[in-house]
This record gives sequence, structure tokens and C-alpha cells, in this order.
Amino acid sequence: MITQHLSSAHDIGVVWHFCPSCPYKSKSSSSLRQHLACVHSQGSVHSCGVPGCGYWTRNRRSMALHKLRPHGQDGRLLKGKPEGWVKQEWFYCGVEGCGYKIRGQNRPVRIHRAAVHGTGEMEPRRCTKKGCSFTTFYLDSFQDHLKRPHGKNGLLLSGLGKRIL
Repeated sequence: MITQHLSSAHDIGVVWHFCPSCPYKSKSSSSLRQHLACVHSQGSVHSCGVPGCGYWTRNRRSMALHKLRPHGQDGRLLKGKPEGWVKQEWFYCGVEGCGYKIRGQNRPVRIHRAAVHGTGEMEPRRCTKKGCSFTTFYLDSFQDHLKRPHGKNGLLLSGLGKRIL
């Protein structure tokens, strides 16, 4: 979503979450929770298990990723990427002065250009309920919105809806 891009790339509308034990700060509460669990908790520690490798973490996913990397006979990680790793190419916005880029697929760039620069490459999806002005370029957001109940005036009944464009 464009709001995610604005907060991650430009710090617009960011609410910072601060660690009470160190200078760490995060834009998401889930990242702060993960930081607290991995860095400051006394929870279980996962060790690599390869003789000579001293890697350890409190995060199971980090350990799983570590174990994908090849180790040498001395236990140290070998240089290079894990087997089967494919570098994805960058896709750039292309509008002068805009630094937006994303790896892997071109569709988000087209959505970005249409939403931010109004290029007309894509038509936004508009809610069909009478009186509702919800608009988005994202199919999943559109489908989620349509499932929510609308009142006679077209406004959402359960909480406040976001208008995403």
C-alpha cells in the first residue's frame, strides 16, 4: 500500500516504537516485540550445531536461514549465496526525481506510478455501494472492503474505513 511506502521510504506518518532497554527503535510494534524476544529475553537459545560454528540466536527463523548456508570444514560459513538463491532484478519507477524501486516484480511499480504520479497506467477499483467513495489499486484491499457492511448512506458500519489511493 502507498501508506506503507510513505512510512518506510520517507518516514511520513511514522510512529516509532522504542526499546526500553537499549537505543533500538522500530516503525512496527511487531519488530519491537521480536527485538525484545531475541535480544533481551532469557528465552531458549538455538545453536547452529556445526562443529566450529559459533552462531546462535533466539529466533528460530534466523537459525533456519543460517542452516541453509554452507559451512566449511572449520565450521565457518562459506562465502557466497545459498544454493538455489536467485538474485531478483530491480524495477524502478522511472518518473524523474522519484527513487521508488522494488525487487522481483513490475506490478507494484505500475501501481506506484498510477497512485503517486497519476500516470493512468491502471484504473483504480471503486466500491460499487451507493454513497461509498472507497478507491484502491489493490485487489485484496478491494475484496476486503466489499465484505464489510455498508449503511444506507454508503458508509462502513463497523469502524472507520480507510480510503486508499
